Amino acid sequence: MPLRTPLTLEDARVAVTPLNGFLRLAGTMEFGGLEENISPRRIAAIKQAAAGSLTGWDNPPGEASPWAGLRPMTPDGLPIIGRLDPLPNVYVASGHGMLGLTLAPATAESITEAITARSLPSVAEAVSPRRFARR
Repeated sequence: MPLRTPLTLEDARVAVTPLNGFLRLAGTMEFGGLEENISPRRIAAIKQAAAGSLTGWDNPPGEASPWAGLRPMTPDGLPIIGRLDPLPNVYVASGHGMLGLTLAPATAESITEAITARSLPSVAEAVSPRRFARR
């Protein structure tokens, strides 16, 4: 039976997400530098977690090459969404860390309102770039 919802292999800290008819396995995050190197040891651990947790998992066809990407993060762990003062036409929607895809719809709504209505919803004040302004 195909997986229809994301799940987490908690003991191994591996996320399993259905994506375009395949399963995406993710499980590591490295802090530091701007390198996108991938540790073969970590890839092996992710594969081992899948083999030990998913029935019938045995080197499935269609395996994609491992990849890594940079995840913009902020010092307080919250994304930055809103107008970049004092510039009237510069907006930021960044810093979502590991939750970029998860927070994308809400971020899109907030940044669209900020641009078109020239105001950020009150709930989004906590993620405004103004929180980093020097006082």
